[in-house]
Amino acid sequence: QLHVMSWSERDWARLVEHITADKSLAGAVLEVLARTGLRIGDVLRMPIAELRRGQRSGRLLLEVKGGADRILDWEGAPKAWARLAVQARRAVDEAETIAFAVAPDANGDSTASGSAYKKVAAKLREHAKGLDGRANPHRLRRTVAVQALRVSGGDVEAVRRLLGHESQTTTRKYLDEATPERDAELARAVADRFGSAS
Repeated sequence: QLHVMSWSERDWARLVEHITADKSLAGAVLEVLARTGLRIGDVLRMPIAELRRGQRSGRLLLEVKGGADRILDWEGAPKAWARLAVQARRAVDEAETIAFAVAPDANGDSTASGSAYKKVAAKLREHAKGLDGRANPHRLRRTVAVQALRVSGGDVEAVRRLLGHESQTTTRKYLDEATPERDAELARAVADRFGSAS
């Protein structure tokens, strides 16, 4: 059996629908991940005050994996960012991070072993019940990559910029690992079309 690293179109649509309907803070984090393709740790490290600045300026300053800064366009996912901003401000003081808002008892640890990560990952597994394959936050990122490749007409460089990879090599690994699923979807579409013509 092939190890598919992204969700099928149908499963993805269902998952995004569930995440969008979830009114929890962890659900808001998941929606940002699903709409932007960001790494979960990058979102969890973000100060809540930065969301307010981003809402006013249209730009978000994000400290990404490795400690580098990345500027994002708020308009890339305005409703998802706004929802996260409102829910995070309700949870804790704006000087704190999103991770602290999700798991104040864990002092905002946003590492893979941290409580905030675990809460968001558990919420994702809850929403992904009944879907094919394992559910984890990185699979969201990989699925966004596949969706972006489709929307961009195969523009790997655009996908690289969206995901914030330093090199296209990393982006291509994301997309190559999803190839068996994309091939299967294409084969089904061709079979369905052929079947409808007979």
